[in-house]
Parts: sequence; C-alpha cells; structure tokens
Amino acid sequence: MIVERVARRDVPGRFRVRFEAAVRHDDGRRETVWIGIPGEVDSDAHERGDAWACAFLPLAVSRGEPLRVALPVDPVLLENLRRVMDVWHRWDATLAPVPLECDPAPPGRAGATDAAFFSGGVDSMFTVLRDRGHLPDEDRVELRHLITVHGFDIPLVARGAFRRLSARHRRFAAAHELELLPVATNLRETRWAEADWATLAHGAGFAALAHALAPILRSVRLAASSGFRDPRPWGSHPRTDPLFSSARLAIAHDGPEVRRLDKLAYVARDGAALANLRVCWRSRTDRNCGRCVKCLRTLAGLELLGARAGATSFHPDAWSLEYLETVAIDGPWDVRELRDLHELAGRTGRWDVQRAIETALEPRPRTTWWSRLRRKRPRVGG
Repeated sequence: MIVERVARRDVPGRFRVRFEAAVRHDDGRRETVWIGIPGEVDSDAHERGDAWACAFLPLAVSRGEPLRVALPVDPVLLENLRRVMDVWHRWDATLAPVPLECDPAPPGRAGATDAAFFSGGVDSMFTVLRDRGHLPDEDRVELRHLITVHGFDIPLVARGAFRRLSARHRRFAAAHELELLPVATNLRETRWAEADWATLAHGAGFAALAHALAPILRSVRLAASSGFRDPRPWGSHPRTDPLFSSARLAIAHDGPEVRRLDKLAYVARDGAALANLRVCWRSRTDRNCGRCVKCLRTLAGLELLGARAGATSFHPDAWSLEYLETVAIDGPWDVRELRDLHELAGRTGRWDVQRAIETALEPRPRTTWWSRLRRKRPRVGG
C-alpha cells in the first residue's frame, strides 16, 4: 500500500484542521484517511510521514504488503518501526515484517510540553493523578495536555456522546490545571479495521495521533491497560509503545507495574476523577453500561474501597451483587482482576462481595452467562 499524498484542509467545527491522506492499496482500492486536530495546533502532518507510517503499519503487516509513504519519515522512527514488526512477528509468526519504503526526514520542529492520552478510565486517570503529585521529581514529566479521541471507542456518528464526554474530560482537566486536546480520526471506519484492534493495532493508532501533534509535544504517555502481570500480545504494550517514538517525540507506556485495583485506589481518593470515571467501551457512548464485566469490576472495587457513592458517572442502580454473580467473564484477565477483588473483600470483611465473586467464577456455559445478562440488562445509561 502507498500513502500517495497528504492534504491539509481548514474545516468548520470542533476539529478545525484536517489532514487527509490519499491511500492506494495493492489491490487497487483507494480511500481517504483523515486526522482532525484543533486549529491552534500548528502541525506539519501534511509535510512529514511520521503519523502515517505509524498508522498504516498494522494494516500493511496484516495484509503482507510493503508500506510506502510519499512523505519523509523520521529516521529514528523508521528503525523503531522495523523493531516493532520484529516483536509482532515473534508474537505471531503469520505477521511477517514488510518493507518500509520511505525517505528519511530532516529533524522536525520539536515541542516543549508533555501529554497523555485520556479516555476517562481507571488506567488513564491513574496516569494523571500519579503525575500530579505522587511521583518523585526526577520521574515527573509535568503533564500539560490530555488528548481525548473521537473515532476510537466512540464512533464518529455519535457526536453528541463525544461532545458530552469532552465536556466532562475538560472539567476533570481543569480541576488538575491541565488542557484538553480533542482529536478525531476515521481510521476505524476504513480498511485499517482489518488489522486486529485489540491485539495489534490500537497502540499504533494512538501513536499516529500523537505524531500529528508532535510540533507542540515532546512526550506522550499511553496508560498501560494490561501490565507486567499479563504478558499476552496486545496492541499497546510495554515492549512496543516506546518503539513508536521518533527523534523529536517520546512515547511512553505508563504504569504497567501497578495493579488496576491499586490504580483504582488513586481514583477513589479524587472527587473529580470519581465523578468523571468512564470505563465502559461496550456501550459505544459516553455512558457506563453498568452491566459488563469491566463496569462491574470497577463498581465492586469502589464498593470495597468505600467510594462507590462518589462514582456518579454510573447509574445509581448499576451496582448489585446479583449482577456481579451473573456477569459474563470475557477472559483470563477478568478472572485475575476478580481474584484481586476477592482478596480485598476478604481483608475488608465483605463476605457478601466475596461470595458473589466466587459465584461469578464458578464454571458454567458461556451461553448461560449471556442469557442471564440479557435478562437483566437495562437500557444503556439507565
């Protein structure tokens, strides 16, 4: 595949600058992939190929096609992307490295501020809260921006949902003296979706957006979603995220050494974080569905930490021991997280929560879980 050209366009609306890449695939199919950013960001994403090389690498590897980018790419990033492909190949032998055909770019304009991607979930909340006062001075990067994305968890058609979510994120950012940077992309609505989002592509997608903002940023943090206890292949991973760095932009994988339950304890101590907590990706809106395993794990943890009442982003009726007992468990990572909660329930004398978790962990046909879940599922958002 080849990224033939990139045009910069001024458009009305929240994302006043749009970079549109004309992409031609080896089978002749053509499409336009775009990234939208705030108008105040003086980006050079139409002059450099850094963002586009990151974006299309998962698709090129998935399809086994050389990746050609007509714009010059940072030499450090090019070498790092070859190392990323080696890691992916070790994870999955069918994902063989492909040729990268790009001219080297001269040094680009480097930014002076630090940012973190922010979804409103436990992991990204922890990244912000720890940095705002719980890190040694030598480890602190002095975050200034939080980057929130339209087009990944929340579809582009859900404009109202993203508008509401952005408003909450902006309030949280202001409470911690930070600025919100909303960005958007249609990546997931293009052929790029053929690359597996969970196990391969999402870290590269975030990196692409970070490089589109590189002229104002010197570093970007991606909150760890799995951690060192969960070494499975994953799209955002401590081995691969830093390899999306260039000579002018450092990308870090933040917090893999900390259990999610310990991260939740940080959130439980911060009123603004509790009020704006959004952990659910299944709802595809700005709401927490309150019935999926991720929602119920979070609610159980907050209940055990004595902070559930402050989590006003969940519907008041979302918490129930019966819902917890019958929750549909997605995989071994959920089992591990529930076992952490089981241990905490024992330490705090919450035998009712402990018994509910034991019931949830009992072997049963998956169809039974889903049938029980469907019978109990209310309208999303309450």
